This record gives sequence, structure tokens and C-alpha cells, in this order.
Amino acid sequence: MPTDVRLLIDAVTGTVRDGEPQHVPTFRRLTPRQLVWLRAYGGSGRLGIACRAAGVSWKAHGSWLKHNPDFRDAFELVRLDLVQRLENVALARVFSPEKCSDRLLIFMMKRLDKMADRSAKSGEQER
Repeated sequence: MPTDVRLLIDAVTGTVRDGEPQHVPTFRRLTPRQLVWLRAYGGSGRLGIACRAAGVSWKAHGSWLKHNPDFRDAFELVRLDLVQRLENVALARVFSPEKCSDRLLIFMMKRLDKMADRSAKSGEQER
């Protein structure tokens, strides 16, 4: 698991290591399955892989997003980290044009944008 995702998961779980800032957000209403789900999603960027790792259905993920504000906030943190990592790869490829598979990168970024739109819409429906 990349270090930045590990630090993000530490933030999600409330773990604060020596020398790190104390303003790290904590999410107390996360179950062990939700933490497993977040770790798997942060490491893969794939909902299906995260659901299988946590032993839950896609419906469970949707229910968590709808009914648990802490999970919704933690999911958004992990999703934003994924977007940032994809953007970093895209920028690196701009300066190293011999790299291949730019279409795949574009596809993944669009997919994450669509997921963000769906999350925003589900959040608006709740209000």
C-alpha cells in the first residue's frame, strides 16, 4: 500500500504518529468492515475489489454512504487521494511523453469524476 494511502487511513482511523500534526480528522463511527473497505479501495481504486475485501455487497457501500456521515467523509478523503495520485501520473507523463497507455489514465480519471458526481448527487438527495 502506498505511504500516502497509509497516512490517509491513519487519519481515517484516528491514528496519530509521533511528529505528525494533531489536526488529523478522526472518524469514530466506522466499523471494522468499513475500515477494511477503505483500505482496499485506497490501495486499488476499485469498488468491487474493496467490497470483496470487506466481504460486503455494493449495496452495503451505498448504504454506508447514505447513512454514515463519517464513512462518507472518509470515502471522500480516500477518493480525493486517488484523484491526486492519478493527476500526478498524468503530469509526469506530460514531461515524459514516451510513456504509453494515456487512454487508460484518461479513462480512470473520468471514472473517478463520475463517481464524485454520483456521490454529490446522493448527498444532495439526503438534504
